Amino acid sequence: MPKSFIILSISIFLFSCNILAQKPPWVKERPVDNSCFIGIGYAKKTNNKDHITLAKENALSDLASEISVNIENTNIYNILEVNDNLIEKFESNIRSETKARIEGYELFKSWSDQEEYWVYYRLSKKKYYTLKEKRKNEAVSQSKDFFLKAVNCYKKNNISNSIYYNLKALAPLENYIGEGVRINYQGEKIYLLNEICSNLQKELKDIQLQPINREIRGKTIQLQGKKLKLLAFCNKNGKQLKIADLPIQFEYKNGKGEIISNNLTDKEGIATARITQIAHSEKIQYISAKLNLKGFMDLDTLSHIYNLFLNYFPTPSTHFNIKTQKLTVFIESVEKNLNKTPSVQYIEPQVKNILSKKNYNFSDSKNASDYIIKIHGETRKGSEIYDGMYSSFADLNMSILHTESNKEIFKEAINNIKGIHLNYQSAGQKALKKAGEELYNKIKGNEILKDFRSVH
Repeated sequence: MPKSFIILSISIFLFSCNILAQKPPWVKERPVDNSCFIGIGYAKKTNNKDHITLAKENALSDLASEISVNIENTNIYNILEVNDNLIEKFESNIRSETKARIEGYELFKSWSDQEEYWVYYRLSKKKYYTLKEKRKNEAVSQSKDFFLKAVNCYKKNNISNSIYYNLKALAPLENYIGEGVRINYQGEKIYLLNEICSNLQKELKDIQLQPINREIRGKTIQLQGKKLKLLAFCNKNGKQLKIADLPIQFEYKNGKGEIISNNLTDKEGIATARITQIAHSEKIQYISAKLNLKGFMDLDTLSHIYNLFLNYFPTPSTHFNIKTQKLTVFIESVEKNLNKTPSVQYIEPQVKNILSKKNYNFSDSKNASDYIIKIHGETRKGSEIYDGMYSSFADLNMSILHTESNKEIFKEAINNIKGIHLNYQSAGQKALKKAGEELYNKIKGNEILKDFRSVH
């Protein structure tokens, strides 16, 4: 082996050792610092993302993980009846918020080689806790102010405002759930968060939503535009207290349709919704109505932690029963095969078949029907395709009218449906049959029936 090669190999080895020796101790082993929270992060320089930014993000996540988050058992478990899974969600979200709110940190050291970039951030524990205490005091002061307003509103029988201010009082405390915040209130030390939650639960438990017209029956065209009304009230000091300005949410639970509703109860405690569309196929449908806590708040400002709270409060609710009756259809059908009336109809049976499956009845009288369906199908000769085989074409027109108003609500044309057979007559029969099948599929796909719902 050449001497020069050996010397070169040794030089490379010594150079590599020297590079490794230059890696600082804090990269090789995590340091201990009792006066600071520390965060160390690195990124590969080959990473598509900016390696400096990525290393910083990793370091700050590492730093945030050093700040302990624990939910104290200050009766919050019993008040909200929370389980360990929910507590973990609270803790996880608080950690995320902690990372987002960290400030006052400094870049202490950095190191890089050809492949990696490392950063070492630190945050003075004294500085962190001083700033946190300042923020906490401000949050507690703000929360207490809203809490006292809620208590005052409740005394004045303004229930909706009391709920609103209690919800506002929760927001400043969301990052201090685990700290058992206590205040002086009426000569006693109380846990503020617990008191707010307890008051909210009592208020929500006392509220009743009572449907004024719980059960509604009728055909869908009669139900469209129908109003649903409920009364919101609570019993306080032996008297029924009607509650204004409560946000009520109406929605279908069984069935399909659309509802327009006022956001708030009126001064008489009445909430109103109007059915604008309702599915015909469901005989029994349910529409729920519940107090919508998020209706009190600006949704764009709700944090994950706050949403966890709102979702866990039991809210008063009720429901309406909608019983739909079958719609009645009168069918007027004319079918011609090469200008002759066939002995067997091909289109009308297909329409009746699918409509019966869609929960429609049929009437022999126009005046007794809700809708009139007019069908006109006819065929025309095509040509001799090849020896002994002929083609005919079917054209189909269908219109649907609302009987009471005589208003045409739907029109459909199916043209040039081709039939092939041994003669023009038989080819025409095949064309009519295919046209009926195509119309069946259109109705089955609800392309036609959806227009029934738009009629008043």
